[in-house]
Amino acid sequence: MGLFNIFKSKQQRAADDAMKQVGAQIFPGGAADVQRDCERVGRIISGKLAPDALRGFVTGCKTLIAISDTHTEESFVRSFVIRSENRITPEEAYDVLVYLTGECSAFDKMTMFAAKSGGELSSEMQQYISDLPKTYAQGVKADQLPNGSGEFGLELTNPVPTISIRSSNEYLSRLRYRGHPVENNRNGSKQSPVTAGAVDVYQLTQNEQPVGTVYLCPYHRKTSSKAPRGFKLE
Repeated sequence: MGLFNIFKSKQQRAADDAMKQVGAQIFPGGAADVQRDCERVGRIISGKLAPDALRGFVTGCKTLIAISDTHTEESFVRSFVIRSENRITPEEAYDVLVYLTGECSAFDKMTMFAAKSGGELSSEMQQYISDLPKTYAQGVKADQLPNGSGEFGLELTNPVPTISIRSSNEYLSRLRYRGHPVENNRNGSKQSPVTAGAVDVYQLTQNEQPVGTVYLCPYHRKTSSKAPRGFKLE
């Protein structure tokens, strides 16, 4: 019986350590991050969850995003609605996803980067953090930027809008050229006159042969359901 209790306590310690690691990842700034995310999500869902339920909802949603490699935007939305006990709409759940995978994720990554670098950030990084809310606030909820010009997705002046880097990767995984998937290689980012957020440049190949270059901007409020000319979305 004593040995069983020792074994059980070791399991519990391992579980506690795992939860601490997850907690450090989803709320790297501690209580301040919890308050920030709960206040923001609370506004998005129009206060439909009481404070304790809201904290559990935000924690659950952020944990799911952190540990899942297979969820799509649609499945995240379904899960968020269920986690709210059907108190929020799919539209509200999508807006929660936009915040958590976009602006919130960017802040969390900067917090973790600052911690690893001893709290010292370059002036460029500090400016990036300062500009984040304004950048995301200017994001559009459309398949195509209204002020874009040139070939959609194929030119810097008409990038594909997505809600996050994660969604950009999902979008690229769904792209088909002549009916078959493509491989992608990110080749840095550039500024564009048509969007506040930086535009990521991806070189696409198929069987190691180049098939095009696409431009995606992951600072918006909707991931496009439109494919660039010459491509299709699965």
